[in-house]
Amino acid sequence: MYRQEFKANRKNEKRLYKRIRKKYKRWTYGNIGVLVCLAVIVGLFIWVGKNGGVSFDALVISIGISFVPFLLLCFMRAIAVSGGREVLFNRISDQLVLKENDFSMEYIPQAREMVAYGYIIYQMEYRQIKALVDYRERGYVEVYGEYQIRRYHQADMGDVPGNVQVEHKYEEPFRLYGHYENFEKCMEEISKRSGVQIKEGSYNGH
Repeated sequence: MYRQEFKANRKNEKRLYKRIRKKYKRWTYGNIGVLVCLAVIVGLFIWVGKNGGVSFDALVISIGISFVPFLLLCFMRAIAVSGGREVLFNRISDQLVLKENDFSMEYIPQAREMVAYGYIIYQMEYRQIKALVDYRERGYVEVYGEYQIRRYHQADMGDVPGNVQVEHKYEEPFRLYGHYENFEKCMEEISKRSGVQIKEGSYNGH
């Protein structure tokens, strides 16, 4: 029986993340915010120094009044580096499994993503694929068509009542990030078996 597995690994995730995060507008806006916050903090230290002199008390006051700009700086930095993190570094394990008539994306989420479930499977028959759109600059392919999501509380218990939640999707696409080994080969196989050509997409989001 035909079966191929394409596993994601942390090395590929790091490489992909470093490449794509700078493609998001939030990288530019976030880092501009960081520079503005740094300028404000430096300005506050200079202002306190001019008015209070160089002393321990002046240092404490400077740190105190710079606390809010520092928090904002951290927030802006988090925005800047967030592009792609919705999936990358957010899964303990992740693999694509190609079978004769369908394929699946199977992963164990980090606790911060979905505490209630320990194993998640996106499953789709090749004949249900309507479109494959490659957002190369963002490092993922969007898959359109009918599919189901199976969420398990405990993976080893299988489809017993109360352990699995099944959700059917029809219009909303899901993303396959390019952090899997031999990702190009995997997508070529999915395209061949579905008869749907991969087309290049343009991204106008943030």
